Amino acid sequence: MGQVRSVVFPTDTDPNAASEGLELYVKSHGAFGPGEQRHRNYDWAASGVDPAAHRFGAVDKDDVRDGVRKALQPGLDQTAPQPAKLAAKIHQDFKATQADLLGQTRKLGGGDRPNLPANHTYGLHSLRHGPEPGVDQLIQGAYTAAQQAPDADLGKSLREGWRNVAPEGRTFGVPSIRTDVPKPRVAGVANTRNYGNEPDALQLLRPPKSVELGVGEEAYMAMRSRDEVRALVADAALQLSDEEFERCWGMAAGADGEGPDRACLDTFFRARHHVLSQTLEVAVPF
Repeated sequence: MGQVRSVVFPTDTDPNAASEGLELYVKSHGAFGPGEQRHRNYDWAASGVDPAAHRFGAVDKDDVRDGVRKALQPGLDQTAPQPAKLAAKIHQDFKATQADLLGQTRKLGGGDRPNLPANHTYGLHSLRHGPEPGVDQLIQGAYTAAQQAPDADLGKSLREGWRNVAPEGRTFGVPSIRTDVPKPRVAGVANTRNYGNEPDALQLLRPPKSVELGVGEEAYMAMRSRDEVRALVADAALQLSDEEFERCWGMAAGADGEGPDRACLDTFFRARHHVLSQTLEVAVPF
């Protein structure tokens, strides 16, 4: 281990031998150090020159800088006479009328007015047409009661054929519930029109129990035959004799007006409630 270290970093060499080898490299290859001054082994003592303080070359007594630049561009030399510059008069007039001078009024091209007094005021007199109303009169107004009254034709159309004069009992627009048009066989999703078959507020707040079973109002309002209604009554476990059923059926069929063999469940049950109340003297509530 010691032999390798001595080979890589020898410590038994003569320092003077290293400097002699460096001088040879300087002479043969010009291997000067960074910032090293070149020594040519001159005899400065014989010439009386101190190279540490002496500066070689002539001294320029005229301290003038940028001589070549000023020669190529004479405008940069402030000491040389400058030639006169000619400018258009319209440019100078524009600058004189548009530029603001400190402490001076702007010249607007009116010329000098030496004959005008010092208190002269330019412009027209405000009351050149006589007395005029002030601000208070303009804000408050001085109109008479007749002038403040609305026009006689206010709210009325003056054009023939465009006057809103409707006959007695005329109603404009369309009703919200369109019972005047037939209901389509297949209702589309985009059709929001109410044809009178939608539940009202009472049914929305207090829906019947049959809604939970999937039986809507259409099932009660559908026209059915006598046998079909009889079968539904029997399935509902309602105890009705033939005489009671015929009596309720006759009242329901007469109220619906579809003939003696057609009636709906809603009308049939209304007739049954009427029969149960035993108030035949009262008119049938249809």
